[in-house]
Amino acid sequence: MEHSHSSQERRLAIIFWETYLGCAPSLINAARALDENGYTVDILIRSDSDRFAAPPNFGPNIRVICVDGTTAPREKPQTDRIRTARRHHPVLAGIRRRIGRTLLLCRDRMDKLRPARLFARSRFVRRAAEIARRDNYCCLIGVDTHGLIAAHHIGREIHRPVIYWSLEITFDTDFKDRQALKWKQQEKECHRKSLALVIQDRERAEVLCRENQVDNGPILLVPNSPRGFPPVVTGASFLHSRLNLSDGNRIILHAGSICEGMRSHHLAQAAASWPDSWKLIFHSHTELTRHDEFPLSLSRMGNGRVILSDTPVDYDDLDELYQSAHVCVVIYDSSLGPNFQLLAGASGKLAHSLRCGIPVVSVGNPAIGRVLSRWKCGIDVLSPGHVEAAIHTISTNYESFSHNALLCYREAYEFDRHFAPVLKLIETQAAAHSYPESE
Repeated sequence: MEHSHSSQERRLAIIFWETYLGCAPSLINAARALDENGYTVDILIRSDSDRFAAPPNFGPNIRVICVDGTTAPREKPQTDRIRTARRHHPVLAGIRRRIGRTLLLCRDRMDKLRPARLFARSRFVRRAAEIARRDNYCCLIGVDTHGLIAAHHIGREIHRPVIYWSLEITFDTDFKDRQALKWKQQEKECHRKSLALVIQDRERAEVLCRENQVDNGPILLVPNSPRGFPPVVTGASFLHSRLNLSDGNRIILHAGSICEGMRSHHLAQAAASWPDSWKLIFHSHTELTRHDEFPLSLSRMGNGRVILSDTPVDYDDLDELYQSAHVCVVIYDSSLGPNFQLLAGASGKLAHSLRCGIPVVSVGNPAIGRVLSRWKCGIDVLSPGHVEAAIHTISTNYESFSHNALLCYREAYEFDRHFAPVLKLIETQAAAHSYPESE
């Protein structure tokens, strides 16, 4: 595609406070689509010690800039990976698991209250603004609360509009300290001033707009999904090879976080009584080590049927990962509120499973269940204990479920067809802030 505008006017920034860029399909694909349409994209993120999969390789027109001054994500530290789960007395293993779960919950809650983290939020906004002042962006995209606030701070200085891109939805009741609640109040104010809201589906849009008391402005729906279509692969064996499994093993895949928020413990318990040839693979999007007690406890309780895939794969290799599965399990703890309930467009693992033609079993999630029921590409069950029966049902008519999964992805999830209105909006801003070509 020929670039009809100068590079100066076709530059924009995506500002993202979180550190899981490598696990955010919609942001990765937005940057790539913008690049293909002649834009230079800066993605401003934090440099942190989290163990998420690194962002994929982007072209020269996309820069990932850590706000600490580097121009690339941090190097992944070498870690002591999980080798073989040691056997423990079942009583001691249960005690260790409960202690591990309690420590994880305490750590998460304390982390939100630490002064260092509170200061880090302000520092992120300030440093992102310092970096952004050097470039004349036609538009800014602020992702979630902190990215949105930073984007508006910059936008006021350079007189440029801001698009609010929501990945996670939060509520006043989620914040237990006054300082954090102030950030939520700023999110509401910035949401009202944004050029548009980009969010994964209509249900999430309605809930977020009601929470933020916003009743006007465009809403653009872009699912958290891949682009395009993978090559058709039969007999894919990525996980079989990686985990030394025989061809006769049937892989039931759970990809993403391994934690209580994904009901991982209950799913592993249920898998312990599955057929011997079935293997429940927990594939983590963060690097696991021998010190990660909670995932290790799942392997021990699985009666040989639960296996950990402990090293993330590159985003561009996810097709191979999913294609080696027979069925994917998509499970969230719905008791944690709307952010974990309204996931029809927000679940990356759901979209990627469908893209690869892999039928899905979801657990206790009516929003995802409506998708599976409408397209007949999977089954929603009430509890982890019902997953086995659902897999048996899918297996009796597997080709139909697989075909419908591909059809569902093509019609409801393929990224480019949903991103087109966002691209059009950005094109309008680029034209409005055009500059004469240098002579």
